[in-house]
Amino acid sequence: MKLYRNIIILVVMFLVLGGVLLALKLTLKDEETDFDDDSIITLYNFESTKLTEYTIESEEGTFVFRKKSSNGEYDVEWELVSGGNFPLHHQNVNIVALNAVDLKAYKLIEENPTSLDIYGLDNPYRVTFKLDDGTEKYIEVGSMTPTKEAYYIRISDSNNVYAIYSYKGDLLVATKDELRDKDVFDVYSSDVIKFSLERDGKKVFSAEKDEEIGWQIKEPMQGNADLVKLTTIFDTFVRASANTYVEDNATDLEKYGLDNPKYVIEAATADTKVKLLLGKATEGESVFYARFDGSNEVFTINKSSLSFIDIKPIEVYETLVYTPYIYDVSEVVVNIDGKTIVSQIESDSAKPEEDKFTIDGLDVMSKGKEAENAFRNFYRSLVGIIFSDLEFLDQKPEGTPEITITYTLEIDPGKMVIEFIPKDDKRYYVLENGEYKGKVVKKSVFDEADGVRKNYEKLMEILK
Repeated sequence: MKLYRNIIILVVMFLVLGGVLLALKLTLKDEETDFDDDSIITLYNFESTKLTEYTIESEEGTFVFRKKSSNGEYDVEWELVSGGNFPLHHQNVNIVALNAVDLKAYKLIEENPTSLDIYGLDNPYRVTFKLDDGTEKYIEVGSMTPTKEAYYIRISDSNNVYAIYSYKGDLLVATKDELRDKDVFDVYSSDVIKFSLERDGKKVFSAEKDEEIGWQIKEPMQGNADLVKLTTIFDTFVRASANTYVEDNATDLEKYGLDNPKYVIEAATADTKVKLLLGKATEGESVFYARFDGSNEVFTINKSSLSFIDIKPIEVYETLVYTPYIYDVSEVVVNIDGKTIVSQIESDSAKPEEDKFTIDGLDVMSKGKEAENAFRNFYRSLVGIIFSDLEFLDQKPEGTPEITITYTLEIDPGKMVIEFIPKDDKRYYVLENGEYKGKVVKKSVFDEADGVRKNYEKLMEILK
């Protein structure tokens, strides 16, 4: 079965032709195919819109599909009424139907054969379809010809054996895996409002979308989300799909590592949710056994389709320590290197031309645009301090802060004190109003070319 090879061609035609599915015979031709040949034999030529139901009988079982709704020939929703309980890949299911009712052979192989086994028709793959007027027909598909260019088939009301081109047979012979929707979470990534990842029993992160402030990371630390990173994760997850289905109702989940999964991924939209469990890796660590919460059906999924599962918690955060807008701040006091630097700010986002800044009692605005820009750069270096790691402790770090930044705010919480307490000779723990959330900052951040110390020096050179 090469259904997905042909699906790619169908998708291209959908995109190019605005959703109009051209007859596949116009694009798929074996080297020896000639559709202008008078030898082409029309076996079935029914309108697909009249199709109401069809049945597939194969070694995998018997599957009965009924048309549920239709918006034209190519936009059809099917339901599985017998043979299983799995979500359908409606496009694949519809392709089988379309090709069953429009069937042409390129050659009559044998009339009234005495032996069917030489054609693989003693135990064929069979498609039986019903029309709205009660008509019922079937197609039996046997083995391929020795050259692999065609399939042997038989149809209703005839004992003859015909040959149909291999691509046509490929579109008729569908496996159970090809008939089912294998998408892990079939939604638009923009509709996701909750997402979490757990690894080895520990929460890597959980995120939620707030209607007012957007995406927030809830665990392991409350904070603003890196929207680019989250969007990439969501896009990857909604494109992920099962590889193969291993066991319908596994009784020994430990065998697959799914009794105690290594990874747990949860996602939700306003209308639906999913919880995916990943167990043992197989095939050289490139494939995981997986199942959905509440189901013992085991399938495999490629690790490459879930490339985010080994992400570090810090990677999903916006890593700025504290970032108040300048027009929400009236005063900033920085204690650093034994100095106390006091900045007064009067700023209105609606009237930036009326901004007033002073630092250490000096009027910044009186020194012109160069001084104003230097002050803004100094402020940006304060709110631009980034944390480079997350380290969660049982107790709040203790010690004397080497650097303190105190913001007086015109919004809640009114005041924010950021303290940088030495962790070692290269890093600081960060306390926010006395609370340690896990942020760790490199000491070198303050010495960068656009860091706090250098920008303060540049500003003071201009003012003095």
